[in-house]
Amino acid sequence: LVRLFTQWSQTEPEKAEPEYDRVEVPEISARDMFDDAFTAVARDGAATVEVAVRLQKALNSLATLDNREVREAARHHAALALERSRLAMNLEQDLEAVRILAGKLKD
Repeated sequence: LVRLFTQWSQTEPEKAEPEYDRVEVPEISARDMFDDAFTAVARDGAATVEVAVRLQKALNSLATLDNREVREAARHHAALALERSRLAMNLEQDLEAVRILAGKLKD
């Protein structure tokens, strides 16, 4: 997912004349794509430190891209994933590992 979002965020939209000028398609937002890509992983892996840590690392990588919409979506999902882990994890040391990585996104 990180590779896909990285490639997508660096792709310039085509400015060609449309073949069918009466058809409109709404633009896909980064937030919607992040919802589809990361919500289930964050929810289902919230109690598993390995999943939560890897997810925070992935979102941290995406937050460094030169695309404002992607950066904001990554930060939003990192905060949501941290909250899910806070509610699901039993061991404070596991949660602290996730907190540290989520904290890097606030810089």
